[in-house]
Parts: sequence; C-alpha cells; structure tokens
Amino acid sequence: MKYFSKLKNSIKKILESETKSAIFIIALVSLFCLINILWGFNWIVYLVAMLFAFFLSVKFPKAGLFAIVFLTIVFEKFFTLESIYPFGTQIKLYPLDIIFGASLLGMLWNYAFAQEKIRLSLPEKFLGAFMLLNILYFPLSFWQHSETALAFSTLKNYVFYPLFYFLIFGLIKNKADLWKLFKFYFAGATTALIFFVIGLARQKGLWTEFNPLSTDGVRLLAFSHGLFMSIALIPTFLYLVFSQQKNKLWLNIILILWVGGIFGTLMRHLWISLFVAFVIIFAIVAWDSKKAIFKYSLGLLIPVILMVAFVSYYPSIVSKLKNQNAQVSNMVVERTQSITQGNEDSSFYWRSIAWKSGLKRFQENPIFGIGTGQRVVVEMKWLTQNVEVRSIHNSFLSIMIQFGLLGLVIFLMFIFSLLKKLYALRNNFSAVAVGSVLIFFLVACVFQPYLETNFLALFFWITLGLVKAIPEMKA
Repeated sequence: MKYFSKLKNSIKKILESETKSAIFIIALVSLFCLINILWGFNWIVYLVAMLFAFFLSVKFPKAGLFAIVFLTIVFEKFFTLESIYPFGTQIKLYPLDIIFGASLLGMLWNYAFAQEKIRLSLPEKFLGAFMLLNILYFPLSFWQHSETALAFSTLKNYVFYPLFYFLIFGLIKNKADLWKLFKFYFAGATTALIFFVIGLARQKGLWTEFNPLSTDGVRLLAFSHGLFMSIALIPTFLYLVFSQQKNKLWLNIILILWVGGIFGTLMRHLWISLFVAFVIIFAIVAWDSKKAIFKYSLGLLIPVILMVAFVSYYPSIVSKLKNQNAQVSNMVVERTQSITQGNEDSSFYWRSIAWKSGLKRFQENPIFGIGTGQRVVVEMKWLTQNVEVRSIHNSFLSIMIQFGLLGLVIFLMFIFSLLKKLYALRNNFSAVAVGSVLIFFLVACVFQPYLETNFLALFFWITLGLVKAIPEMKA
C-alpha cells in the first residue's frame, strides 16, 4: 500500500508541473514510438500514451508544445506521420496532431477565462487571408478533378500546421518561456547525435532510406536530423559568442558534432542555407558584434575543418581497414563540387525540369493559380513522372503555382511584415538568433518541400511565431 501511495503522490506531483508533464508526455510517447519501430503498432500503448498526452496538453499547453518539439526532432516520421488503422481503414490522425490539437484547445480555454486576450495585428491578417484562400480552394478542387487526398493534405499543411504560429505567440510570453522552449529543442538536437554515432558505426545513417541520394555517396545522418541540428546550431553559436559564461567546452563539442552530422547528411542546400544565414546576420549586426563573431569563428575554424575532413573521408578509412574497395570516398568534396556543376548533377537537373514544368502550368492562370491537388508532368531524358505540385522541391514556387501571384504575394507580405518589426531589434540576442533561423528557412525553402511536409514545416511556423513574440515579449 505504501508503494502505491508513493507512486500516486509522484504522479500527482508530475501532473502539477508544466516541465515535468512535458517530460512525462515525452517518456510515454517515446515508449510508443520505440515499440512501434521495433515490434509494430500496439493499440494499448498507443491509447495510454495518447490519452495522457492529450489531457496533460490541455491542462498544460506549453507541456504539449515542449513535448512536440523534442519528439519531432528525435522520432521525426514515426511521431509526425504515424497513421492509425481502426478496422483496417487508414486514418491520418498522427500523434503530433493529437498533442498539437490538445495544446491549442488548452491555450484557447486559458485565454477564454483570462483578462489578457490575443491581439491580432497586420501579420496575422495576412496569414489569415492566406489560410482563408486555402480553405476556399479546397472545395473548388472537386470541380477541377483534383486528387482529393492531395488537396486535403495541402489544406492541412497550409491551414492546420500554421496554427503553430498562433500557439507560439499565445504561449511564449516572456524570456523564461523562450528559454524553456530552447532547452527542450537543445535536448532534442543533442539526443539526435545518437543517430550520427549510429550512422558512423553502420557507415549509413538510420532512416536515410526515406530520402535517398540522387548522386553517389552514402548519408551518415538522415536529412531531417541534419535539418534539426542546423536550426539548433545557429542560436547555440550565437549564445557561445555573446554569453558571459566561461565553461563552454561541452557546448563547443556539441556544436562541432552537429557540424559533422550536417555534413554527413550530404544535403547541399543545408550548407548553402547556413552559409547565407550567417553572412546576412554578420552583415546586419553592430560592429562590436561583428568582431565578436569573427573572433569566435577563428577559434572554431580548425576543429570544424578537422570534423568535416573526418566525415568526408570516413567511408574510405573504414573500407581500407576492412580491406574493401571504397566507392564513396571524398563524398562531401564531390557533393560540394557538384553545387557549381548543376548541368552534370541529376538532382539539379530534375529540379530544373520540374520547375520549368511547374511554370508552364502556372501560365494557365497566373493570378489565381491552378488550384490544389494537382500534378505536373516532369519529362526527363530517361524518365517521365507525374509529380505533385507540392513536391517540386521549391515551396515558394509550389504556392505560386497552386494559388497564383495572389497567394504568393499574401504569403510574402506576411513574412515581410514580421521581419520589418524584428529588424528594429537587430542588436537583441534573441531577435538575432530567431531571425537567423528564419533566414535559413527562407533560403532552404527554395530547394525542398518544407511547407508541404509537416515535420519540416512545423519548425518554420514555430520560428515565425517567435519572430512575432519576441518584439512583444515581457522580461
């Protein structure tokens, strides 16, 4: 009896704490994800995990948000795209959707009885107009003989997941909230280094088969984990530069390991996006900040070069130790060189053909677009494909083709109206960190379907929510 009494008291204490509730949700959902990965779907574990996660997220919306951040980083598709099959019918209600929906309900419930209300300004009006446009286009897709599943998926990605924007600036009200959010993100990105170690041990990253290379080489880390590390790398680097703490060795080690993981993904657009983000941030910060960034970068230069060299030649080294012929040596070098050799690179070639095909469809209706649930024909020398418009590896182009110049202008005005406010705070650490992540995303969206994939878009909308929240943040 004493044991059960202690257990009951322990659970009660957990359920009365926001942070502990987030950790409890993470533990339960992680158990479900691991069982699902190793042994298959288990209804009992699923129902227990989701029921606790739902009710705790309603009670503590921030707990649900923090759990979503960590679980998405670590389990990616197995948390964000795991359908259920009651009675043999697929229902695309993901664990992410359940916790996210519960957090939204909890936030709205709290605001319903609070004196403070969410005030909508110009950026929210632009976003609302973009979401409304999507809602109007969905029923029209039935008259355009579109694919209903694709049209609904587009609606979900452009209307449901953008609600993360409202969730963020509705919940993250002060620096303490922002710091907690970053801690959970940092914990997830650090945990993801396990996958980098697994990739080194296997000579092939875990779950890399979901995003295979179109050129020679072997990924040591899945693209999504590299993305999450890229997002973490920017604010962590700025924190190292401007923090007054003396003991930063462990943070520097994590940062360098992230660099290794990012290069191990062989995703060139991540490298380009990081480079552009750092260049722009370096250009706009004050002179004293420029000197601090430059000085700290010099100190990291040699460790970073050594890490990149290690990742570049690692397969060759292992192959020689095993007396095997290395087919993938210098893979990072080869992928880097291919950036300037677009005509000879199959992935660049595919994109160029897909974008041209998409622009031809766009010309059918430049103002209002061709609608959702549509495909374009991509005719290459050796293959012809019917590709979803949302999957042509350029989110801005996808929006323009589907919603015309009207939709693209509304979307860009939403982003511009947010950046305009943030620019005034360019000497504020939080503003610079979040602004640099947004710049990273804006560049990366040109090369991949970020806004059309929930576990990629999720952090884009969270970043935009923080861009909104920071200028209005209380101490």
